[in-house]
Amino acid sequence: MVRRAHSSTYALALVFSLLAAGCLPDLDAYTIVARGQDGAPPPTDGGTGTPNPIDLGAPCGDPHLLVATVTGTSGEARAIRWDVAAGAYCRATPSLERQRAFGWAIRDVDWHPETGDLLGLDDAVVALDDQGFLGWRHQPFDDSAFSGSWVVALGSGPSLRVAAFWTERSSSSLEYGRLLDANGFVTNERFEMPFSHSRIVTAHPSGDGRLLIASGGPIFAISVGDGTERLREADGVDLFPGMSPSFNDLAGSRNHLDTDVATRRVSMAHDRGVLLWTLGDPPPSSLFTCPSLCESYEIATPGPGDEVFSICDPPGSSDRHLVHMTRGSCELLIDGTSLGSHDLQDVTLVREAR
Repeated sequence: MVRRAHSSTYALALVFSLLAAGCLPDLDAYTIVARGQDGAPPPTDGGTGTPNPIDLGAPCGDPHLLVATVTGTSGEARAIRWDVAAGAYCRATPSLERQRAFGWAIRDVDWHPETGDLLGLDDAVVALDDQGFLGWRHQPFDDSAFSGSWVVALGSGPSLRVAAFWTERSSSSLEYGRLLDANGFVTNERFEMPFSHSRIVTAHPSGDGRLLIASGGPIFAISVGDGTERLREADGVDLFPGMSPSFNDLAGSRNHLDTDVATRRVSMAHDRGVLLWTLGDPPPSSLFTCPSLCESYEIATPGPGDEVFSICDPPGSSDRHLVHMTRGSCELLIDGTSLGSHDLQDVTLVREAR
């Protein structure tokens, strides 16, 4: 857990430590204030106050996209934000995009109105505060065991949980899960996953706290709670009884699922396109595609309307694109070649202006 110390408390502690060392500090540049208050900034040569030195950039609209990246260099991963209505980057400042707490890889991103932005790193789950800085961090994992690739917010109110999944073998399947509350405290230390090939997890579109778990075939809805020790295959309910295998015939191998609880929609990224389904509707039978920009579709998140945002592999290039797809049209939002050493990894829709 990471907590921020109050600035006035820190300043007084520094003063006392200097006094104990026999030094009389120069306090001309400081304003001592009571706990809970902020001191006015020191005057400049011109006699006016200085602004907050942290540039947070242009504010993001509601909704906007939170985009994860990884980097193959020694630099920090980037958390990129894209304003859907403005069609432009927002909060695009180094202090927010590149933080030491991110490490070199943001593997997964999720958002929930009661937790805000959630990041799955290589070795930790991180929640950001309202401004986009570190809120809390959960990291009692072995680096070799937890990749942070699957982090999901479930439910609401007192039952809201953040679920993290990992494997302890050299395998693409997920073996174990853990539940945290909205503040990052553990509520279920460890539970076993039900299927030998479970590798894709998202929230149920009803928002009732259930999971959707899938691999290459059916998508199962299943309940998990603080007392759960093992998720059993027999407890899972096929989201589309008798229909799920046909999705792969239509769209190719499944790569990703994501949910927008506000519209009760689930996006399904497959090799040949993206399926979009609304809770209560018949199974989807047509694809969102972008053949001019995408050869295969790795990640997708539902948009605010009948649309999806997808991270895809373009023809003849290893630099992924972020595209916006509607029925019969597509638009390039972020060209992966423009990001240098950073590669697009995940995207989710954020519905609260920050």
